[in-house]
Amino acid sequence: MTTLNKKIALTLVSSLVLASFPMTSLAQTNSSPQISSLYNQETAQTENLKFEILQKNDAGTFTSLWQSDQVASDSNMLKLLEAGDYIIRVSDQDNFQREANQLDQILLEYQDSSNNQMVYQFFKNNSLKQAEDGSNVYELDFNVKQAIQIDTMRLTLMDADQLADKEAEVEAAVAASQAQMADQISGEDLSQDSSQDSSQDSAEPAQDLASLTVTVRDENSSPVANVIIQVGDQSQTSDESGQAIFNDLPAGSLDFKVTQVPEGYQVAEDQNNLTVTLEANTQHTLDLNLISQTAETNTETVKLSFVNDQGQAIPEVTITYEGQTYTSDEQGQLELPSIGSGAYTYQVTSVPDGYALSQAPQTFDYVENQPVSIHLEKLNQESSPQVTSVSFKVVDQSGQAVPGVTLLVKDQTYQTDDQGQIVIEELPVGESINYQILEVPQGYLGQSEGSIDLSSDQPISEELAIEKTAQAQSLVIPVVDQDQAPVPGLTIQMEEGTSYTSDDQGQLVLRELVPGDYAYTVTEVPQGYQVEKADGLITIQEGQEQGKPIQVIKEASKFNFVIKVVDQDQNPVPDLSLQLADGQAYTSDDQGQIKLTDLSPGDYEYTIRELPQGYQVDNPEGKLTITEEENQTGQIQVTKEATTFDYVLKVVDQDQNPVPGVSLQLADGQAFTSDDQGQIKLTGLSPDDYEYTISELPQGYQVDNPEGKLTITEEENQTGQIQVTKETPKYKLTVKVVDQDQKPVVGAKVQVGDQEETSDQDGLVTFENLPAQDYSYQVTQLPEGYQGQANDTITLTDHDGQGQLQVQRDLAKAQAVIKVFDQDGQAVKGVTIGLGEQEAVTDDKGQVTFKDLEPNKYSLVIKAVPEDYEGQGQEQEIDLTEGMAFDYAYQVSKKIQTGQVTIQVVDNQNNPVPGATIKTGDQELKTDQNGQVTLDQVALGELTYTISQVPDGYQVNQAEQNIVVDHQVQVTTAMVTRQEAASEKEVIVTEDQSVEKVQEEAKAATTAFSDPSTGVQVWINPADAGQVANLKVAAVSNPLDPEPSSLKGSDYQAYQIQLLDSNGQAANLSHIAKIQLPIKTSQGARLVRVRQDQLANLTFGLSEQNMTFNTQEMGTFAVIYGRKADDASQVSSLESSQASQSVTVTKTSSVEKKNNLPGTGENSSLLAYIVPIVVAIVGLVIIIRKPKDDD
Repeated sequence: MTTLNKKIALTLVSSLVLASFPMTSLAQTNSSPQISSLYNQETAQTENLKFEILQKNDAGTFTSLWQSDQVASDSNMLKLLEAGDYIIRVSDQDNFQREANQLDQILLEYQDSSNNQMVYQFFKNNSLKQAEDGSNVYELDFNVKQAIQIDTMRLTLMDADQLADKEAEVEAAVAASQAQMADQISGEDLSQDSSQDSSQDSAEPAQDLASLTVTVRDENSSPVANVIIQVGDQSQTSDESGQAIFNDLPAGSLDFKVTQVPEGYQVAEDQNNLTVTLEANTQHTLDLNLISQTAETNTETVKLSFVNDQGQAIPEVTITYEGQTYTSDEQGQLELPSIGSGAYTYQVTSVPDGYALSQAPQTFDYVENQPVSIHLEKLNQESSPQVTSVSFKVVDQSGQAVPGVTLLVKDQTYQTDDQGQIVIEELPVGESINYQILEVPQGYLGQSEGSIDLSSDQPISEELAIEKTAQAQSLVIPVVDQDQAPVPGLTIQMEEGTSYTSDDQGQLVLRELVPGDYAYTVTEVPQGYQVEKADGLITIQEGQEQGKPIQVIKEASKFNFVIKVVDQDQNPVPDLSLQLADGQAYTSDDQGQIKLTDLSPGDYEYTIRELPQGYQVDNPEGKLTITEEENQTGQIQVTKEATTFDYVLKVVDQDQNPVPGVSLQLADGQAFTSDDQGQIKLTGLSPDDYEYTISELPQGYQVDNPEGKLTITEEENQTGQIQVTKETPKYKLTVKVVDQDQKPVVGAKVQVGDQEETSDQDGLVTFENLPAQDYSYQVTQLPEGYQGQANDTITLTDHDGQGQLQVQRDLAKAQAVIKVFDQDGQAVKGVTIGLGEQEAVTDDKGQVTFKDLEPNKYSLVIKAVPEDYEGQGQEQEIDLTEGMAFDYAYQVSKKIQTGQVTIQVVDNQNNPVPGATIKTGDQELKTDQNGQVTLDQVALGELTYTISQVPDGYQVNQAEQNIVVDHQVQVTTAMVTRQEAASEKEVIVTEDQSVEKVQEEAKAATTAFSDPSTGVQVWINPADAGQVANLKVAAVSNPLDPEPSSLKGSDYQAYQIQLLDSNGQAANLSHIAKIQLPIKTSQGARLVRVRQDQLANLTFGLSEQNMTFNTQEMGTFAVIYGRKADDASQVSSLESSQASQSVTVTKTSSVEKKNNLPGTGENSSLLAYIVPIVVAIVGLVIIIRKPKDDD
């Protein structure tokens, strides 16, 4: 459908008059569209004629849209006429033929409901055509350029005077209302006079207004009415076709908004509150899609159940709904797609044997979510009524079957199939049926009606005949010139008004014409062509595809010709006069051109009437040939008479000094010799080229080429020059190319002037035949392995010269490998070595390598050593030669490391034991009141000590114990057992990994987890990170519940630490983890693991109010600060012994193994059993690192 249209203001035009003013001729109506009967204005009566609207299809056929005898329910077929070709067809009354011939002035009136305007269209001069078969059927062609909505249409016959009055009435109404008129529908076959008269009243199109048609549809492309749309300041409501039309909108950008939609619809956000841009004098379109709210949510189906009178299910019932076929299942059920509550129409196409089949469409009412039962009548086999069938066959006059014929039988319509047949079955015997042909296909005529008595159950056949009319066809007519060449652009007009124009192949394609004779007139001829006869007759025979050519005459063309007049040297010659045989005279211009214009093709004789002075021509007459080509040229040559001139040749040497005594001879034998000024004077020579030969030179001179050519022109004081060479002595220059060691360089290229030579095995390059002067020589290319840009100058005077150029030979790089060891021969990592400007640090092997070193002397120095080593500043000078591999070893001294250790002896109740003797090496010390001894200046590494003596009442669990001493101030706890408590608890101790191995494995714990609420952090081995998802920490209340007896009366903090996997379950670690706990104070703090009533002392480290320890098993840990306030004196004593700001670490020399877990520095006290002797508790080595004083 065409949706864009430009509106123009018109009064009367050749094909159409549109008046935009309220309808007065016809009463306005809001009812369904209608077409009135034909109105005869002369008789003031309405003829009862059949009135039909047909639309032309793409295939050239016509489809009936509306007939005046159709029922009202079909009237909406005329509501919307889309853009295209249409026919109004009238028929049926004999008197219509007479009136149509007399009153062939036609007015077509209709009301366009889209804008409530009345539209008039005038047709003149035989616009109403009688059908080809001569019947009383007349047709009026008209074209719709833009879709229109028809409410009322009327066709009126008038005579010429009545039509003129009506035109004046419409024109006056248009002028009075000053309305816009649109170019929408064009009639055909308007008279030439009417076209000329109407065109005088045409007005210019509006420049600042535009139109917009909005089409509203739902998701099923169905039109939606009653949608209120606002564009700019205008507001319109969509009609039944879903269209809202806005006229006379200002051009430019306007706001577009949907202000109201019908219930059950909504507008998408991206299609509302928009900005539309309209161009002036243009009709725009916009598609607006609404969303049906019920369509979005309704996904149910309609469930049908077919049952008989006894309520039994009927399977295999087949129905047709919305073009789809459905069959009931064994339960007699089927499902249809739901469109919500309402009426559903379907057609039963087959039923099982024994059931009645209805031919008529059936309807049921559906309520959403409610099943539907349909009862089928079961036939009474004993008393079933007799039925028969009737078959109709429609044929044409030749007996050929006619498909597509519509019959009305018993108030139902049927259409013939491809065999022209209609079969109606299950008709009750004893009835009489009426039939009538309602519609026949395009190309057929005929009506038939009758009745058939169904007297028996025997099938009845009825044959109906209609008439086949002549079929419209196409015809191609070639348009050619006198040379049979195709001629495009020729236009003819048929007698009924249709025009055709020949295409690029010179063909007129006439379409939709039935066989017969057609008069035509040539209305337009392409430029350069003419026709002998403007009128003609075209005869179309049935089946004919090409007609007789139409011949035009191509006019002879005129062409231009340019003659160029030149002399023997092709120089232009002006002022030459030439005359053609017909007397036309021409003269060559300053460029020697004669321009002949507007000459027809052919031969033209000419005569040269006048030549400029000093010229002559051999033949003054000639002939030109003009062809059908553009830019044609020709030439006339004349001869310029010869004159003589003098010429002076100056003979000079290479320094422009005159050379006397040079003899020269021309080709004709004339000889000349240069005088003392070096001049040779040639006289009396005509303009031409002269060859010469130098026959003799003075002694000491030579010439490269003794032969030459002189050109004598028509000029005065012409001169030329001959150069000879005065011989000079020649010398030799030898250049030697050497490297930095004065060794010869072979293959170097050396350039002197424009000469270039390559050095030989001795590095020598020789240049000969050099005249005495200053020379610059340089190396232009060196062989691989050399570099440099050497050059020099030399002056050659009276002897040969020698020179030398020195370049640089590329030297092989040196390498230096430096190694560093300590006094024990161990490689030292981290030593910074300086070599010249470079620095590097030794690797794990104590080695550093310096590569690609230029041969030279370098300073080698140790710039820095690790903190535990001495030896910085060692420096020496080394000399690296070409390609040298230099190795050197440094020795640095490892410092002796010491630390401080405090050993505390406690009993099995964690009470300090004073007076115990600790022995390490030759040194023995007794514990103080806090059960402690302190060892200073202890070498780092493993320290073995022995509890050699304990006070009475105590027993040593393990006399000899080991700890590892590092830089930190360390505290370790050794435990003894009170003899009187031996019967209360039993401690089981096992040993597994060494402390060193645990510490080494703990270094690999680098994946961190933290708990912000408690400040606890845990580091695990990356190998365990895949199974740990979360850290869970709980600060346990004090006292614990239950509280171990060993903690009662103590000041402590307890934490319950768990590592959980992704399922929230406890994760089992396969490697040592590191845990950091926040503490209140480092004074006297120690760490234990709590397992119900059992405690295990742990090795730990202290730094910045944090305690760090290693373990593989999570659980409950307690930091013990000493006794509570009632034991303040003991606490004070303990704190006074550790008043320094030391960092305390507790470490065991034996480790706990539980559930096959590796030892982590934990010591378990299992107090579940009473045994005489408590098994030796793993000594927990508490290492206290105390920084030394600055002094």
